[in-house]
Amino acid sequence: MAAQKKAAAPRNDALAVLTQMFGDTEGWDERVAAAADTARIAEEIYALRERHGLTQEDLAVRIESTQPAVARLESASYLGHSISILRRIAAAVGEQVVVRFVPMDTAGTRRPRAPKAPAKKAPMLVVGDTAPRSAPAHRSKSAVHGRKVTA
Repeated sequence: MAAQKKAAAPRNDALAVLTQMFGDTEGWDERVAAAADTARIAEEIYALRERHGLTQEDLAVRIESTQPAVARLESASYLGHSISILRRIAAAVGEQVVVRFVPMDTAGTRRPRAPKAPAKKAPMLVVGDTAPRSAPAHRSKSAVHGRKVTA
């Protein structure tokens, strides 16, 4: 009996084609996840700039950089994004950077798994703040436990 061939991936889905060709390669999933992370950061920068009606040159002026540097930041292949530059971009348009950690999927890759049910809001760090957004405001130990403190 002949070995079964893998089903051909649609030719318009580059990731499916590449996964079909190289998916058995060690580390493939991790490399794809890392590339997707980088692409998402670039897409976020592009969307932010567009949402504020700015050209790359306009944003470059606001962050004291150059248009080619902004173009690199919006490139899915650029690996030099830093919290510092993301903060400068956010500040330039009156927004802030939010970092959020999500659970890994069952295979241990960095892709977030889909939520099974309405879950608690994931804690997030707003860069520049000192506490996660989901954390309660600072209260004394006595206030948390309902005890009255007398001096």
